[in-house]
Amino acid sequence: MFDWLFGGSENPADAALDLYSLEDMENMLMEWYGPYREAGMRALPTLEEQMMMLLTSPSTTYNMLSSGYETSPGYEFQQQENMNAANSAAAAGGMAGTPAHQQQAMNMSQGTAAQDYNNYMNHMMSLYTQGLGVGNNINQMGYNASSAIAQDLARFMGAQMGLTYQGAAQQQAMSSSLMGALMGLGGTIGGAMLGGPAGAAAGGAAGKSAAKAF
Repeated sequence: MFDWLFGGSENPADAALDLYSLEDMENMLMEWYGPYREAGMRALPTLEEQMMMLLTSPSTTYNMLSSGYETSPGYEFQQQENMNAANSAAAAGGMAGTPAHQQQAMNMSQGTAAQDYNNYMNHMMSLYTQGLGVGNNINQMGYNASSAIAQDLARFMGAQMGLTYQGAAQQQAMSSSLMGALMGLGGTIGGAMLGGPAGAAAGGAAGKSAAKAF
């Protein structure tokens, strides 16, 4: 106890504070949460760009998605099947080679092309929507990581402040108790020197009064 009060040993609260500094805790939290936080920060600009493009220029998004269109592997086969069906129907009705037959064939061809294109665009829109959803999830994950870092650092700082206060209060209490005891002892010795048992009793009372002052 005396060593602690007079500098020979470290305050237990100070020893606890020395285990981890704020910088140590921040580095540890960044090691845990940093990759998620950084991923969220990278995702945010892309999400903002896509949202603004959808709101201000949806045709730009449409053109972006449609620019890579190519006929599907089954497109030619479907076209041929439709033409064969149109030719068979026209021949059976005696309309083969007529303008009506040609118009029917053209309509069926356009219908097949439109269906193929619509299937492609529906697929691209589905992928685009899924991509935005994944990007939003990554951004949310980054936000959650940032919040966790802030909350853990706040709790750590609060714990450090509590330990600092506790250490100071304990040291003050121990110092006051020791000084009171020393003053009481000094009063008892001084009283004994002044006049035997009665003086000792008086000195002890004086020492106790001095101790209360601490």
